[in-house]
Amino acid sequence: MVINDHFFVAFFDPAKDAISNDTDFLARVSDFLDLPAGRESTMNIMSLWYDYSSKQKKYLDAKGRYLAKLKPDKSGNDINYIWNGDGHNDNALLTVFRHFDSASVVKGFVGEIPKTGWVIDFPLLERIHYLLVAGFNVYDNVGHQLKTRLYMDFLRMEGENNFLSFLPKDKREEIRAGWYKGARAEFKNYLQNPLRGLEWDTGIVYSTDDPKKEFIEKILEHAGPVANADDYLNRCPEKNCVDQKSGLFEQKADLALQKITAIRGPEIQVVPDVTFIHVATGNKDNDLAYTIIRNKALSNISFMLGEDKRRIVDDDTLTLVKGHVGSYPNSFCRVNLVQIDDFVDDFLTIRDQLSYYNVAGKYAVKRTSSNFWEEADWHYKKYLKDQPIEAGLFDMYRFSRVAEKSDVQFKW
Repeated sequence: MVINDHFFVAFFDPAKDAISNDTDFLARVSDFLDLPAGRESTMNIMSLWYDYSSKQKKYLDAKGRYLAKLKPDKSGNDINYIWNGDGHNDNALLTVFRHFDSASVVKGFVGEIPKTGWVIDFPLLERIHYLLVAGFNVYDNVGHQLKTRLYMDFLRMEGENNFLSFLPKDKREEIRAGWYKGARAEFKNYLQNPLRGLEWDTGIVYSTDDPKKEFIEKILEHAGPVANADDYLNRCPEKNCVDQKSGLFEQKADLALQKITAIRGPEIQVVPDVTFIHVATGNKDNDLAYTIIRNKALSNISFMLGEDKRRIVDDDTLTLVKGHVGSYPNSFCRVNLVQIDDFVDDFLTIRDQLSYYNVAGKYAVKRTSSNFWEEADWHYKKYLKDQPIEAGLFDMYRFSRVAEKSDVQFKW
């Protein structure tokens, strides 16, 4: 585990980011940017950590000196440094969800304001790509897996610190302290990830006591129509938000289901990581698909092991997304549109395993149900229709078991 369960990603505008356009500078620092894929796999983690940490520090030091020469007045980043997709590219803003040991990326800022965010420049994007895609071998040994995870720590922190550079300099340390709680995490940050650029202010003028939320709102406004600015399901500023461009069936389902996102904390510990909802409208061609995602909160993500000891269940949230998100569904629910309000009312009663079991008994499609594969096929066909490029078969390996009433212990 190396990333949070839910966070937003924006990008530096390549036309304005000097680092991304200076090939001479990138060539001079290239020795500091080598990746684990170019090395023999090893279990000597301490040696690797020291080497990568030293090189990352040298790269960030060189980057700091380079920017200081460009801006001797130490004027910081403003909102125009954020890429707006050139007015048409809908990849400008992204949301990442982690589901246990897999992850999904969706376009736009989806869900409530998360704990963390990243801002990525081209050198960082390129290293993430070669680390996790081009240079990653799923069949390699444990050493390869460990050094990939280790190096990704540095890339994550670089993206997070880029995000912080847009916030007021007197708020950055306080905000980041909320991302890495615990004495061990704070000590690791002190050694590995000191907060840089505190002498640089931001070019953005803030007017509230929540600059992180205000910055995200400014990004959405800056990106304009290309951004998923109006997330009616999760960020409804007032009750009864609807997308006027959607049909009546969809509006009815949206209005009902958006209430689910109000549940948080201990009550949702029994909710699966990924639940697919099939809303039957009476006409198969008009049936709707939604995904409920459980976001698990952690005090920090500084360590590979002991995740259960760093859980902050009071901060767990649910995100509702139209369509399908996640390759490993844990649960199917099928609801008739005329019952959608009853389904939501029942869902809102969830407090523990027993209450969740009762809701599941009414709406869940079990692995033992005679129509299980029919339901799975419907989700696949709907996914293929809505997202023909990204679509693929869902992996049922992690589909949860709904226990019978006679079971003493039951899980999803």
